[in-house]
Amino acid sequence: MSRTVIRYEPARPDDGAPDDGALRERLREQAAERRRFGYRRLGYLLAREGMRPNHKMLLRIYREEGLRVRRRGVRKRGLGTGRPMVFPDGPNE
Repeated sequence: MSRTVIRYEPARPDDGAPDDGALRERLREQAAERRRFGYRRLGYLLAREGMRPNHKMLLRIYREEGLRVRRRGVRKRGLGTGRPMVFPDGPNE
C-alpha cells in the first residue's frame, strides 16, 4: 500500500466544517420559509445573500439536516353525475 494513502488525514472533521454553522442555519431558515424549493434553488438564494457554497457541499449539508421537498397531496376528482350513460338505439342518432 502506498505511504500517501496510509498517512492521509482528512482536513474536515467528521461533524462538519466549523464555518458551516451560519450556512446550515440560513439553509434551514430558507427551507422552512420556501417548502417547495430544493437544494439547488435554495443555493441560488444563498448566493444572492453572499454565501457561495459549491453544489456538492450544499447537497451534503441539505441531506445532513434532513431537509426534503414536501410532497404534494393527490388532487381530488369529481365523482360525476351518477346517471347511466345513454346508448343510441339505431344508426345516426
